[in-house]
Amino acid sequence: MSYAVQSNQSAIALERIFRAPPARVFKAWKTEAEFIRWFGATDSRPSMVQLDFRVGGSWRALFGPSDSPETYLTGEYLEIEENAKIVFTWNYVRCLPVAEAYRSPESIVSVTLEPQGSGTRLCFEQRGVVSEDARYNVRSGWNASLTLLHNLVVGGSD
Repeated sequence: MSYAVQSNQSAIALERIFRAPPARVFKAWKTEAEFIRWFGATDSRPSMVQLDFRVGGSWRALFGPSDSPETYLTGEYLEIEENAKIVFTWNYVRCLPVAEAYRSPESIVSVTLEPQGSGTRLCFEQRGVVSEDARYNVRSGWNASLTLLHNLVVGGSD
């Protein structure tokens, strides 16, 4: 399945090996109680997460007070293959301060999970992040998140 993004927009690609089976890694993506424990940069964790984990369902992560978030990330699930693949849209929205409100162009995130021995090879790609600064910030955030994800699925801590 393919999804349209402008061809001049660079992709962010990351790969990680997890010492946990694909089913365990997948569960951390689809369960709100686990997702909130690993998602976000180490110094910027969401205050609330909402996942309607099904094709056509939406997801949202709020940063700042849940009744008045400063920023949030949101999107829609486009493709889900149990224990193997998740594809979703990604939008960054800055709410506060109001004078600087902003919504990023939509990008597409694809996560594939492949068995590797007793563990999992995770391949991550995000296409459609427009600016070099945004790509740097998004890559840094995902690197931190994937480290926290690994810690959660391997040892149960974040």
